[in-house]
Amino acid sequence: METPDQIPFNELYRTGEHREAVEEIRRALVFSELNASDALFDEAVSLARDGHLGKARDRLRMMLTLNPADGGGHLLLAKVFGAQRKWSEAIAELDAAAACGTRLPLGLKEAMVESRDLDAGPKTPRVVRTDGELKALRDEARRLRSAHSRMEREHRDLEHRAQVWTIATGVVTAVAALALVMVGFSWPSEGDYGVEQLADAEVISEDDGPTLDELPSEDDALVDVAPARERTVTARPAPVEEEPAQARIDIPREAVTAYTVRSGDTLWKIAGRVYADKTRWKEIRDANQDILNGDTGLRVGMVLAIPQKQS
Repeated sequence: METPDQIPFNELYRTGEHREAVEEIRRALVFSELNASDALFDEAVSLARDGHLGKARDRLRMMLTLNPADGGGHLLLAKVFGAQRKWSEAIAELDAAAACGTRLPLGLKEAMVESRDLDAGPKTPRVVRTDGELKALRDEARRLRSAHSRMEREHRDLEHRAQVWTIATGVVTAVAALALVMVGFSWPSEGDYGVEQLADAEVISEDDGPTLDELPSEDDALVDVAPARERTVTARPAPVEEEPAQARIDIPREAVTAYTVRSGDTLWKIAGRVYADKTRWKEIRDANQDILNGDTGLRVGMVLAIPQKQS
């Protein structure tokens, strides 16, 4: 097959010689007193208004062939191309009309240029795939579908595990709450202790409370020295360790008449030191009503009168 630049034009002339046909037609039209350009322009306007854009375009091309310097014909042809959304041809005809001295409508060219850019949009390059590339793409798509299915299964499994853990947590919480309620019912009430003991008892840390062997009886109370600590009623006094032997004061019981309160002292501890019987703390309290005023709170440096041990 021959390429376009190799196609021969070997046709014979019909009139026997080459002449300026367009110029000859123009002279013939002038001789016949027929204004062909105006007639073609008017017909093109009528066809364009009726929506026959292709016929109007052909008439205008014929007119411009006879009179290339007709700026109005170029402008009308530009509008026809614009109506056909052939923006490049329309812009070229607008430039030709301006070159002929025709005044263009305000903003017409800018609107056509913007419309051309919008219609053009981003150009998508044509991608040519080989058989190998297509096979690789199909394999990759198959692999992605498999991975997607696996992830969906894992997601459903995780949702099931989360539901199981939620149910288990609820059961454990309910059991723990029930256990706390049962412990609360079994906790000693106020009736298990004397009224005086409940009024005077307060929270004691593990370092200065009584041991298991020294738990107070029904008439005993545990008193804290520190005045700034909040006094609260404890249903069950916390056990304390026995005071180290080196911290005890060995005082002859017959000679004890006064005692200076130290940090950490309570009537309970003082009775244990001077009487070897912590349950006798009330005797010390009753003997010091003038400074205790019926209270059991002690202050560091306070001097207490200790009654003599009764034989």
